[in-house]
Amino acid sequence: EYHNGPAIFSASGDTIYFSRSDADHSKKKKETSLGLKYIYYSVREGNEWKEPLVLPFNNNASFSVQHPALSPDGNLLYFVSDMPGGLGGTDLYASHKNADGSWGSPVNCGPNVNSSEDEGFPSVKADGTLYFSSKGHVGMGGLDIFSAKGSFNDFGPAENLKSPVNSPKD
Repeated sequence: EYHNGPAIFSASGDTIYFSRSDADHSKKKKETSLGLKYIYYSVREGNEWKEPLVLPFNNNASFSVQHPALSPDGNLLYFVSDMPGGLGGTDLYASHKNADGSWGSPVNCGPNVNSSEDEGFPSVKADGTLYFSSKGHVGMGGLDIFSAKGSFNDFGPAENLKSPVNSPKD
């Protein structure tokens, strides 16, 4: 009944991370622009996918996490959240994968990526460059696409990809 996606697969193709609106909690957070979303993951065993599980840094009815993106080596998970302590609107966060396969506490990606407005839809290129959309960085209009070089919470300045990638609209 509610939205599923975006999704990202691990390089090996045996794990999927995806955003899902939670039907039980979405009604509690209708006043926000995000609705209430969580990041789930599922592991494939043979030809079957296991029951999806919620990542540990999701918070029941307090904030949303969504739009997962993996670093090329699969050891960093980037995502979007409106959790407390951000720079404004929705921000990009990162989490390190621990040796035991669990995910560490999320860290804000910092002011070179995040602004006082909304950031979203992260994607990571093979060379580690982070791509994302933003309403807050100087752009051509609406949600523009930007890139930033760096990793985790240490990025250089965001660069607007300009025309023909961006336009006066989203």
